[in-house]
Amino acid sequence: MKKNRNGRTLPAMASWKQRKRARNLKAGQPPGYLAPSEKPESDRAKVFILEFSADSFAQREVSDAAALRQIDFSDGRVRWINVFGVRDVALLQALGELLGLHALALEDIATTDQRPRAEDYGDNLHIVMRDLKADDAGNIVANQISIVLNRRMLVTFQEVGAAAGPDVLDPLREKLRVGAGVLRASREDYLAYRIVDAVIDNYFVLVERVGDGIDRIQEQALGESDAAFLEEAHQMRRNMIFLKRSLWPVRGMVFGMRHSEDALFTESTQLFLRDAAEHVEQVVDSVEMLNESLTSALDIHLTGNGNRLNETMRVLTVMSAFFIPLTFIVGVYGMNFAHMPELSWRYGYLGVWVVMLGVTAGLLAYFRRRRWM
Repeated sequence: MKKNRNGRTLPAMASWKQRKRARNLKAGQPPGYLAPSEKPESDRAKVFILEFSADSFAQREVSDAAALRQIDFSDGRVRWINVFGVRDVALLQALGELLGLHALALEDIATTDQRPRAEDYGDNLHIVMRDLKADDAGNIVANQISIVLNRRMLVTFQEVGAAAGPDVLDPLREKLRVGAGVLRASREDYLAYRIVDAVIDNYFVLVERVGDGIDRIQEQALGESDAAFLEEAHQMRRNMIFLKRSLWPVRGMVFGMRHSEDALFTESTQLFLRDAAEHVEQVVDSVEMLNESLTSALDIHLTGNGNRLNETMRVLTVMSAFFIPLTFIVGVYGMNFAHMPELSWRYGYLGVWVVMLGVTAGLLAYFRRRRWM
């Protein structure tokens, strides 16, 4: 178990093998099937309810699904239900009944490798996002955040423990707690926008960190390859692919929020959503530019390696050109024939050296004339 900045002990995010196994468990099952947890005790979700108005705020933790059914919605306060952990089937089913949420939406919440999108289920708008962070090793990891919005409440489902560092939504909870800004006086639709905006703003931080890594690769691109450079370049290429797969669908997600059929967002919030859409475009453009920079740096590096290899081959070829005729000469006079007139000459040995030096000098003059040396 890990703890976030507020000291809450939260279950860890599912690994890739766990996600793959979860999909295998659902093979052949009907749509909307929730696979039972293999470790129900460790996968038990934690639920915190934040209730607030312009002049009040309260936060409490509920331990079972029965407490959710006892919520009184008649006081007019805004309710934000925070669910940490998405493999508690009993709790998901209870929340599905409370929200009137479609079984397919529940399945998407429990399956934590969904594409970002916004789906309209009549009274409920289901939003799927990915909170992206870089771990200590420089790899990008994702924490899926599912948001369910209706006219009575807002519910967030977080696949927690995705990466080291604070929860991306903690600043919003703190603002609600201290009553800072207009958030306490807002309704559920504006809170949903602020959650989406917080995740999008976090993308800028991640893209800046990725850009620093690409700058390092560009600085080393003209140097010789080593294991560290190749490992960092491969990691950065993998990160860029993951970023593109995670961020490109966010544009469609924001579009779906702005055009929900039930008009859950007021006109004032629609203006903020338009600004969020512009931020998404900026992030996507930045990622595209960084991807081109990385591709260019790797091309320059490969070209430099090719040029260095060609230079090495040229030197070896020139050296071979010098030794080929010399090898021929010494090979001829190294034959073991009984009658070779030159072997009995008094100055035969000196003559061979003169010939070899003359050939070498001639080749040297020829190569320099052709600018091969």
